[in-house]
Amino acid sequence: MAFNPPLNTNTGVLVLRGAGSIAAAATNGITLNNGGTLVLDNTAQSANRLNDAAPIVLSGGTLSLIGNAAGTNESIGNVTVNPGASFESTIRITSTGGTLTSLTGTDLMRNAGASLNLVGVGGDLGGAANQLVFTGNVPLSTGSNPILPFAPSPARPDSIWCRTSIPARA
Repeated sequence: MAFNPPLNTNTGVLVLRGAGSIAAAATNGITLNNGGTLVLDNTAQSANRLNDAAPIVLSGGTLSLIGNAAGTNESIGNVTVNPGASFESTIRITSTGGTLTSLTGTDLMRNAGASLNLVGVGGDLGGAANQLVFTGNVPLSTGSNPILPFAPSPARPDSIWCRTSIPARA
């Protein structure tokens, strides 16, 4: 039986691994609500887990991509960040084995009051092992050193929240 989203998660975890994938049509989407998590686990094998045009809505949920030793690339559609009730939205990218784990989206959109945690595990986010890329519109601040103003760091409130070099679990 084929699964055809929309998919909504609420305070639960959905893990796609092995041959698991969601054949999301571009007009349907995936919404990760307060405490809901979607894990794309490529530890054993890399697979195209989501339709490359599938829109993702983060409303206090977490999108997690786990790579494998041979490298992993996953493409998604637009990502919209909404405010969550008692939860911040998170995108977590985990590298295993030091090879590139990359998540590529189209546009990044933010609605009023939303914040976004960007987390790299097993390597710095934006480094050689973990990358988050948007190919379309991203609401950066202006100036010579643009930032994501809605993804603040506790140490520097005007910068991107990015935990770096968190050791990967064995």
